[in-house]
Formats: sequence, structure tokens, C-alpha cells
Amino acid sequence: PERIQASVAALSGLGTGATPAGDDLIVGVLAGAWRFGLRPAIDAMERAVARLPEGATTDTARQMVAAALRGDLPEPLREAALALGAPGGLPGAWMGAVARLERLGHGSGTEMLAGLLAMAWPKGGNDR
Repeated sequence: PERIQASVAALSGLGTGATPAGDDLIVGVLAGAWRFGLRPAIDAMERAVARLPEGATTDTARQMVAAALRGDLPEPLREAALALGAPGGLPGAWMGAVARLERLGHGSGTEMLAGLLAMAWPKGGNDR
């Protein structure tokens, strides 16, 4: 939980634009947490976001993160999350979902993909 708090605080508002890259990454991490059923991580991120000071990020990014905390994800991100590691999934379905996600915003999709993949990659042999 402390690492999550520190990470959310460091990433929130990091970058430029309506949805800074750090917030896009947070949304991708949340997509991965939803995909893999990691409710404790979602809850910890929700607490971390609630502790952010006013103005830590843009209003648009704050709304996007709040939606992701509820499981309301941008459709291209949702498609990629569902395709990731789906039993019997086809590589073409994954690649198509990634291509659609990468077209989202001005770099937002790529940052979201990075967050999603970070949640899919085992850490040192440990379960997420």
C-alpha cells in the first residue's frame, strides 16, 4: 500500500496534455488490476487517489482515473485487457486490440498499454 501511494502520487499529473502520461499509466494499471481480479490493488489505488491534493492533475485526467477505479475503461483499453491472456485467444485478436489502443489519444493508448502490461508481468516469480 505504501508503494502504491507513492507511485500514484509520483505519476499523477506527470506529463502534459489533457490526460498526462502518468495518469494514462495509472489507468492502464487499473485495467490490469480489473482484468486479473486484483481487488486489493484497486482499493489501495482508490485510497491513494483520494489522498491526492487538489490540482495534482487535470480535471479530465482525474475523471478518467475515477472512471477506471469503477471499472469503466476506454473501450480500446477494455478490449486489450480482455484479449490479454484470454484462454484460447488468438495472437491476431491481441495484436488488433493493441493497434486500436495505440491509436487512442496523443500517446495515451501507449501509456495505458504500458500500465496494463506492467500488471500482467510476474514480479520475481511472485504472483502479481
